[in-house]
Amino acid sequence: MSSDSTYFTSIDKEHYNFKWVISDYALMFTKVTGIESHIFTVGSDDEKKFQLKLSNNTVRDARGYSKTTRCLSLHAVEMAGQFIMKYKLSMMKDETILDSKVGHSPCLKGMEIQILNVEIEEMKKFVSSTDAIIFHFELTVSKGNIMNSLNCENSKMNQAFKLKFDWIFLEEELSDVKLQTASKQEIPAHKVVLAAASPVFKGLIENNSIQSIDMKDVDYEVAVEMLRYIYTGRLEEHEISSTIDLLVAADKYLIEELKVECEKILSAKIASENAVNILKVADQCRMKRLKKNTVDFIKQHISVSSDSEDVGNMILSMEKLFSK
Repeated sequence: MSSDSTYFTSIDKEHYNFKWVISDYALMFTKVTGIESHIFTVGSDDEKKFQLKLSNNTVRDARGYSKTTRCLSLHAVEMAGQFIMKYKLSMMKDETILDSKVGHSPCLKGMEIQILNVEIEEMKKFVSSTDAIIFHFELTVSKGNIMNSLNCENSKMNQAFKLKFDWIFLEEELSDVKLQTASKQEIPAHKVVLAAASPVFKGLIENNSIQSIDMKDVDYEVAVEMLRYIYTGRLEEHEISSTIDLLVAADKYLIEELKVECEKILSAKIASENAVNILKVADQCRMKRLKKNTVDFIKQHISVSSDSEDVGNMILSMEKLFSK
């Protein structure tokens, strides 16, 4: 008798997705030479904090003439020890990725790593129709622990194997249950797929005679997006409010992987106009990392913002939240 074995070696690591939207780009550098994103934390502790910086930079060409460029750099604000990190930066315009940069670097506290350095005129090609520039930053930091395993594929490979149900997503074909949503619209689904994804669904459909599931507290669009993730492992881009509703639904039906994906999306989109709502849902769904990221943003925004009306609105929103 023969046997085949596959060994896997990987490293323990932490991921973070961060989207930095710079509005009114044409006006941004009229009085300042640089701007900074809010500080974000990679991992569940406070040991690894980063910040993106976009600033003017003067360089000289081969003929000795000086020119001004825009330089995007990553600043290691807090770092307990030395780590290796890798990154992917995508420059987006009107929801389309125009260019991307990938790289890796050792990382120590206080280091600034230059990611992008382009001439000001060239930078204009990334400005959207609404005068915004969007940087989508994906960061992976090693935790340093080498892991060996036998006959054990990584989680993404396992997920890809389990979630090959694109062909029956929202299809009547082979469906054996209907989901009743808030708008009274029905969605065809498949009991075995739902049961595999959610212990709540599994409990509801243990009785094989059930023909429909009441989801009347979930909007149709949110239910569709939840099913998209269950069947395909993918999510589409949506407004913050929809992602918040999706997180609430994922929490109710105990779909932990979807909760983590929503947490990543919301963490990357924290802004003054949505921070209080994100904080509320983070507390409601017991998402500690999201709650911490939001609190960090609010504290920093209040301390550095020169827009008193913006800060005032945020404080008033928090007062309404905690008075309920």
